Formats: sequence, C-alpha cells, structure tokens
Amino acid sequence: MERNEMLDAAYRIFIREGIQDLRMRAIAEKIGVMKSELDAQFANKQELVTQSVERALSQLNERMDSACRKATTPLEAFVRLAVGIYDTFGKVSDLFIDDAEYYPAVIDVIAYERHTLQTRLRELFEEGVRQGYLLGSEYFDLFGDLFWPGTTAGRDRDAVGKTLFLFLRGSSTEKGWQEMQRLQRMKETLVEGA
Repeated sequence: MERNEMLDAAYRIFIREGIQDLRMRAIAEKIGVMKSELDAQFANKQELVTQSVERALSQLNERMDSACRKATTPLEAFVRLAVGIYDTFGKVSDLFIDDAEYYPAVIDVIAYERHTLQTRLRELFEEGVRQGYLLGSEYFDLFGDLFWPGTTAGRDRDAVGKTLFLFLRGSSTEKGWQEMQRLQRMKETLVEGA
C-alpha cells in the first residue's frame, strides 16, 4: 500500500473511531498493512495523525475549488462550499474531536482550515452582495451562528440543507430569490457535485 493510501485509510479510521485508543499496531491492522510497513512510512502516531489530517484537508480544498469553479453565481458557489464543508466536518466523530486536543499540530491545522473556509464563505457572500443577490454582509454573521459545524452537530444533512436554503432565501434580494429558486430546482445536482 502506498503512503497516501495509508494516510487516507488512517484518516477514515480516526474520524470514525477517534485517535487516543488506537495504537500503531491496531491502525496497521485496520488499514490492512503490517506494522513494520506503517513504521517505515511514519516515525510515530503523531506524524501519522497530523499528516493524515493535513492530506484530508488538502483534498477538501481541491474539492471545494472544483465545486466553486462549477458555479455560475456567487450564491451557487456559496451553497456548494457550505455543503462541502458540512459533508466533510459532519462526518467527524465526537471521539476524534475529543482526542484531537492531544495533538496540537492537528488542532492548528484544523483551526487554520476552518479560518480559511470561513474567509472563503465570507468572500463569496460579499460577492453575492456586490452582485445584487444578497441584502447585506451583516447577514453573514447570522449564517455562522446557524450553520457552521458544531451548531449543526447531530442534525441530519437534509435538515442542515434546509436551514442553509432558508437562510439564503431570507437574506436575498429579488434577484437572489430567483437564483435560490433555480438552485432549489437543481438541489440534488448541487449537493452531489459539491
């Protein structure tokens, strides 16, 4: 198994089962390699955890860049990015979140990524205001309170999607309302293609 495949497999295990209770031997077994193979690629569990999270977030950025490029309006890009964020962070177990505090590098990477994504969302929202789709930038803070993962914890994907669409409709101009109607009709494509 190649190094990147190990990182991807380890990340999937970490977000599902947490980090602390897993030893390198157990991780190797779960991803289907010998412990010696894992040891040859990673100096220790700290390195494996940090690099697996870094890789996953890098892949998230690539997916989000692609999703935003597909968008024809700032509102569509905003929806695609928000759905992608929820899909990524919504899969993270409470065990992973609790265990991550023992890995300062992981906390730093996640905090940086969260800031980066919030900045991207704000820029898209502000572009929507400039292009006449949204009423005003002050609505963005309300969006953060309603939507950002943590506030959506325990809510299913459909409920979060409805909250997103209701919020955007409520902060839209007439032009934005029409765009939201278009996006609502293509919701399945947006959600799957994000």
